[in-house]
Amino acid sequence: MKLTKAFLILALVTAASATVNDNYVPSHTLGNGSTTTFSVNWGIIETSDAVVIIRTVATGDEDTLTETTDYSISAVNNDLSAGFTVTTVQTYTSTSQISILRGIPPTQNSNLTESESGTLREGSLEDAYDKLTQLVQDIIEVNGRQITIPRTDEGITVELVASVLRPNMVIGTDSVGNITMLTAVPEGSVSISAYMQTVNAAADADAAKVLLEIPTITAFAETYLDDATAALTRTTLGAVGLTGDETIAGAKTFSSAAIFSVASTFADSSQLASSAAPTTDADIVNKKYSDDQHLPYARMYPTAAQDNLTDVTWTIMVLDTDEFDSGAITDTANYDITPAVAGQYLVMGQITYTNVIADKSYAAQLFFNGSAAKTIATVHTGAATTDVTVNVCDVIVFDADDYVSLRGRVEVGVNTVDINVGTTDTFLVLYRL
Repeated sequence: MKLTKAFLILALVTAASATVNDNYVPSHTLGNGSTTTFSVNWGIIETSDAVVIIRTVATGDEDTLTETTDYSISAVNNDLSAGFTVTTVQTYTSTSQISILRGIPPTQNSNLTESESGTLREGSLEDAYDKLTQLVQDIIEVNGRQITIPRTDEGITVELVASVLRPNMVIGTDSVGNITMLTAVPEGSVSISAYMQTVNAAADADAAKVLLEIPTITAFAETYLDDATAALTRTTLGAVGLTGDETIAGAKTFSSAAIFSVASTFADSSQLASSAAPTTDADIVNKKYSDDQHLPYARMYPTAAQDNLTDVTWTIMVLDTDEFDSGAITDTANYDITPAVAGQYLVMGQITYTNVIADKSYAAQLFFNGSAAKTIATVHTGAATTDVTVNVCDVIVFDADDYVSLRGRVEVGVNTVDINVGTTDTFLVLYRL
């Protein structure tokens, strides 16, 4: 009667919500040298149900830690069923892996008795069921790391022969996939010739190769023997392929004239490029070398007003802007050009005077290294309202540090003549020949 009453009361009691996480996955964390707390989202019943193992990554060696001595366990509101945190005493570097697993002892600690009211204790039942569930989860997790046979395999035999029949044998499979025992090759059962015994006794691989008369492979040969493709081998050897586009570095000498079936492009540093000037009639001149013969070049002009020139005085033209400059050779502060490359240069200058006086002299001069190089003067016979333009031009041989500027001079009797500014009126041009 009491048993019937207990089951009736149990049936009427509202079922308690499950406290075991559906997904139990052991925690594996690589150390970082600073972290000591490691949390999991699955539960246990007692702190002793957790197992903490330190695994050495390089060797696989495992060390099971001891609770209290090596770590402690805590949980929110002391509810271990919802997850918990392991705090280790020491830190672990990336050479160690911290694994947290469940180790539920397969014991029955619940004693189901009636309470004073004659009913079963609901909490006792739930704890017992939780423990059973956790044990099942542990078994499933362990089984998941075992070798298994597909469930769809039919008629496969997996039973081993009796122990008396399998000494010195190894596990294998037969022609249809059945598990069977295979005979191992016993030590000393294979006959080795006297010659091969000397090879086996060699101190190292190099000594064995000498006995086997295997040629020694140089370190360089080893660099291309493992190349997977012909292209990689050519790269290792520095060889040129018969087809395809390739870049060839360094100077190459041909015993006879090289013939190219299609137009070729040469790097600036090649023998056919600008860095190697042609010295004989048979040498090839590429476009870049030809173009570079006219470098550097530049053109300057004034933008700032230059009015009321001092009469009968040479005045430097304020060429404060460059229209083009191939190599940073213009000096817009000192109004001159320094080509920095020795050679012959065509130098042209032009000055346009305004507010002029008729029947007076107006001149332009190329001023080279602080001295007059070429001077052109003209006497204006036109109307006073007409601008006067004077051009001066010469071929000058420059050293690398020589410079040239443009000067003007008027002889009109007053200081009222001005310079027309702008790129088309007054300018200085330098061009390498």
